[in-house]
Amino acid sequence: MKIEKNQWKILSTRQKITYFKDYYLFQILCTAVGIAIVVSLCWHILHKSESILYVAVVDDILNDEETQKVEQELEKIFNNGTDRTFVTIDDSFYTDGDGLNKLEVYLSNHQIDLVIANEEVIRTFAGYGFMQDLNTVLEEDELERNTNQFLYAAGYKENDDISFEDKETGQGEILPYGVNIADSAEYKKLGTILKNPVVGIANNAKNMQNAKIFLKWLNGERIVEK
Repeated sequence: MKIEKNQWKILSTRQKITYFKDYYLFQILCTAVGIAIVVSLCWHILHKSESILYVAVVDDILNDEETQKVEQELEKIFNNGTDRTFVTIDDSFYTDGDGLNKLEVYLSNHQIDLVIANEEVIRTFAGYGFMQDLNTVLEEDELERNTNQFLYAAGYKENDDISFEDKETGQGEILPYGVNIADSAEYKKLGTILKNPVVGIANNAKNMQNAKIFLKWLNGERIVEK
């Protein structure tokens, strides 16, 4: 029972403490927990990490230590003044089993910016409309620099309903969808086992500008940190 103001004065210290515990402590704790949850959510929203480059590597085995070093190097190159950004070079994609379906899901959700794989895989995904025509994203000097390493493939015939269930694939115009990086010293640092790795930019890549810079980096060009 809640006591009135005049009754409070006659209570002993021990009685006041007991009364406080019984009537107010639980409410105060609940309020404090609620405030802590709100503060935590706000902090995570304001400090949410952001992907600035995601590279999917198919049927290759990379050295984890060297890959981490490269990711950190690229993060410094792409850094936009915050430490809440990250680069991912993910070699967990394989053509065995349902591996290509996993890659399709990532590409459909625009989680991937570049794909490194063998020629067959790049051609397959170009045929399904998942790879970017390099003529549309590279500058003229970059096109000239890479012309001898381009992988040409037939693109997707239509612009909608892209899926591995669709049979009308690989019937579009033959265009440059990949760049052969077999001679890339930078990629070799990662311990690649692919004989003829090819890199392609994902169609409508979320981090298109960084993807283009990554191509320059693979070619050994010195990139100035932002």
